[in-house]
Amino acid sequence: MDFSKLSRDDLIKILKKEPRLVNEIPDQYTPRFTHLLNRELYPKEGWLSKYIDYCSFSPSPISFHFFSGVAALSAVVRRNVWLEFGQDRLFPNVYVVLLGPTGRVFKSTAIRIAESFVEALDVTTIIRRSTAEALANKLSYTEEQEPRDGIAFICARELVRVLGTGTTGVNTTIITALTDWYDCPDTDTDNTITRRNRMLRNIAITLLGGSTLGLLETILSGIAFESGFPSRVIFVYQEYTDRDRALPGKADVDVRLELLELLRDISRIEGGITIDQQANVYYDEWYKKFRTRQMLYDERKAEVMERQHVHLLKLSMLLALSEQRLTINERDVRYSSALLKALEGPLDEIIVPTTTSEFSKALTLVRAYIQQRLKVPFSKLVELGVRHGIDILTIERAVDSLRRAKLVSLVRDEKELEGVYLWKGGKR
Repeated sequence: MDFSKLSRDDLIKILKKEPRLVNEIPDQYTPRFTHLLNRELYPKEGWLSKYIDYCSFSPSPISFHFFSGVAALSAVVRRNVWLEFGQDRLFPNVYVVLLGPTGRVFKSTAIRIAESFVEALDVTTIIRRSTAEALANKLSYTEEQEPRDGIAFICARELVRVLGTGTTGVNTTIITALTDWYDCPDTDTDNTITRRNRMLRNIAITLLGGSTLGLLETILSGIAFESGFPSRVIFVYQEYTDRDRALPGKADVDVRLELLELLRDISRIEGGITIDQQANVYYDEWYKKFRTRQMLYDERKAEVMERQHVHLLKLSMLLALSEQRLTINERDVRYSSALLKALEGPLDEIIVPTTTSEFSKALTLVRAYIQQRLKVPFSKLVELGVRHGIDILTIERAVDSLRRAKLVSLVRDEKELEGVYLWKGGKR
């Protein structure tokens, strides 16, 4: 079959019918990360299931709608429910960032729909754009003011509008604050942002934002990585949507009203969440495997994956709440682990742009690319560099460094008629 004559839409249709053909399609013709478009990956019961089915009128990919729905559910639940986590309480707040090319995957559309549900319930403060000082003022209070809870839904269709840019210095302050607030502390003080003694209590922040990889590079400086902020974020990256249509669909008003009523009921649930025995056994086994896998990651990826177990527990809590339960069962944990595993594939595309130098980007990118595929022609590495704006000389320096470190070897492949790099650095 001549795949070069097929559109991406045609390829998607063929792959859905004949998944085995994916190995026969040249890389340049294959839409990447299409596994996230599979409805079977997502829950089939509860509010979240009904929500993603309702959103089928929208051109945004199902992955964007699901995780936007997760953020919306998290925002309305606030601190009403928790899971005992050692000496602390784990609350189901999440930070979700949708990533993809501008105009191609409809990030803002998915965010706007989720935002409209939270806004309709009117149970939390919605922050769409803010400076560091304005954010602190909205969440905190002084001794002269009436105390209020530091609860908010930061909903930014363009993430840069809230987190600022690496050139202004503002983002460092906000990112540091969001990093500290991720664990929902009972109290905090703010005298660094506003230069006044302000207090925060009962903190619960949910973040839902959209960005391109280029803007993410601007937002997340090396300081942000060192702060641990990226490990607290669920990154959802899509290059393609199979729902793009010439004419947009129309939402079902009756279904929306039904979803709003159900979401309001969930927002009123209060109390501690427990994990049943089967779920606990499954989670324990997953955790051991996760820590083993983490040792095989490069340093940067290991940092981003550090709180994967926390993401799994929070996502499991929200899946249980989606079905109006205060008990996490094995199915919740299985779905959560499968979803997080599905997000790992695109993770290298997300991590690399946030490194601090072009050579560091190239080295991290090339290493991950060869390690994942084991055997890579040099031309593919050049194409990889082009996609990330890295010149060929820097790519050559990166592969040369990997050769000197004995992580890759160079062989001549008669079929490829060019040099091919083989991974030698151990297990993937």
